[in-house]
Amino acid sequence: MRADAKLDHAIENLVDGAFYNSGQCCCGVERIYVDAAVFDDFVEGFAELTRKYVVGNPLDASTTLGPMARGSFADTVRGQIAEARRKGATALINMKVEGDRPGSPYLAPEVLTNVNHQMEVMREEASGPSSAS
Repeated sequence: MRADAKLDHAIENLVDGAFYNSGQCCCGVERIYVDAAVFDDFVEGFAELTRKYVVGNPLDASTTLGPMARGSFADTVRGQIAEARRKGATALINMKVEGDRPGSPYLAPEVLTNVNHQMEVMREEASGPSSAS
């Protein structure tokens, strides 16, 4: 993202693009490269908006992020996030979600910074509610 981007507009649309359909869209936003001049403000706004998501049953009106299609898909994303953190990525959300455990399709959204191309989350399709900046 360029330094002259309209941050509020960019953040709103990129968060939606990253987490739409629990991140399970072929056009889902997975990696965001941000100009150093706006990086801190962008990441702060992106994380703040992400923290407002409510993970739960899609039949519940308060839910804004439903489960993934299969627990194994969520486990793949959990593994990518864990591997990135072991290699130095910073997780900014760390949201506690009922049912977010191995084998479950419920997965809390996550935003990672300090990522690099040695991490699976940067090289592989995540297809889940995570975004790397």
